[in-house]
Amino acid sequence: MGNILIVDNEPDLKNGQADRLRTLGHFVDLVADGDEAFTKAKRTRYQLALVDLVLPGPYNGYDVIAKLHTLSRDTYIMAISTNGYRQMEKAKKLGASDCILKQALIDDIASIVNSILKPQPTESFGQTEVPAKTENTKQEPRPREADFPVFNGLSEYLIQEIFKTSTEKTILPGEKQTIHPAHQVALITGGRGIIYFQNSPVETFTKGSLVGQELVFAQCRYKLELVLKACEETQLKMIPKIKIRQALEHHRAYAFRFAINIIISQSEKLLKSYQRLAGFSENPGNITDQYA
Repeated sequence: MGNILIVDNEPDLKNGQADRLRTLGHFVDLVADGDEAFTKAKRTRYQLALVDLVLPGPYNGYDVIAKLHTLSRDTYIMAISTNGYRQMEKAKKLGASDCILKQALIDDIASIVNSILKPQPTESFGQTEVPAKTENTKQEPRPREADFPVFNGLSEYLIQEIFKTSTEKTILPGEKQTIHPAHQVALITGGRGIIYFQNSPVETFTKGSLVGQELVFAQCRYKLELVLKACEETQLKMIPKIKIRQALEHHRAYAFRFAINIIISQSEKLLKSYQRLAGFSENPGNITDQYA
């Protein structure tokens, strides 16, 4: 359980949601503006601060985030936005650990907070508890938007929920991995290679590619196979399509953003295809040489 600071002047989040967190055993302080937040933060060490970006008074949410980040680098600061993804990007630059839409936080605040404040496992020796050994425990790295542009603008919590449903695989140079876009996608977390359809190279993949993204929201009635051939050691996450849709089901704004990211990605790939075909027409040869 942890100490939580909620900075918000709206009663929906301050009261009802705070009560839910208290029933889970968390200690919650409620403040309505920046001045109160600074006073509380100087007296109490918080593990988590939920900060609305729209606040009354001389200090807005950005000011509060920057100040809280200065007062305690250990506090996990979650910025709360109503609709603006540019607001979220600015908040992260000022020190926010993550950003989330207000309605998404209200809908699932208990799960979100518990995932952030999840206690580390401990081992008991006599009367003393020490952190459990974690040498062999693989820690899930936080996704970065620069690495995975298809997740740009989504909450880190939501991305991690999607990642939890994935199966990790490694493909060595020259090896192949078949995926079925009607049911799954492959997120490339490292490496590069070529995508084949019916034994013909159709596209390349690199770190950050989401292979099969075109069909995430589509119902595919026929069998479709893509083959990934690694040009170098490649790591990927196989994610069931249904799990992505379920994760986005209650967060329509994030679902819309995810769909926009796919459209942008597809547009960029189409442009690259035109450029590649233009170069191929001027210099015919083995097209796989251009992919490799």
